[in-house]
Amino acid sequence: MEFPLVIAIAFGIIAQSMEGGAIRKKCFSKICSSNPSNMMRVWDRFGSGAFGAPRCCERDGTRWANKGIDIMCSAGSRVYAPFPARVLYSYRPFLKNRRPHNVAIRLRGTGAWRGYGVRLFFVKKRARNGRYVSAGTFIGYMTNMAPEYGYVYAPGAKDNLM
Repeated sequence: MEFPLVIAIAFGIIAQSMEGGAIRKKCFSKICSSNPSNMMRVWDRFGSGAFGAPRCCERDGTRWANKGIDIMCSAGSRVYAPFPARVLYSYRPFLKNRRPHNVAIRLRGTGAWRGYGVRLFFVKKRARNGRYVSAGTFIGYMTNMAPEYGYVYAPGAKDNLM
């Protein structure tokens, strides 16, 4: 599948049980309209999109492990709830970064997903705080991160490449 404009670091997703903090694999519904199979980001200069993959680097050279998974998603794509959840709030995942793409949505699972939470990074929220949503419900739009990261992974595309 080809993505017209695929953002390299699309989502920082954490599906983590709040009961003990263990990471347990569950299947998500479609998260991004431009990526129906939830394909993960592959290796690039920022690391891999896999959980636990090494990440590099802050301006001071700090390295860390990815605490989520990165799902590829085109800028402007519709973003959907990965499982039944309650929309808690939106926030800035990187406190010192005031750029427009630095927004995220926090969801808490309901039903079979009770005890799980997810943080969808770089997504502009369109669902109201406190709203209960089912898996696949539209909750926001993917932001454009190309100005921040200097490029997008974009096979055959020319727009937004820096």
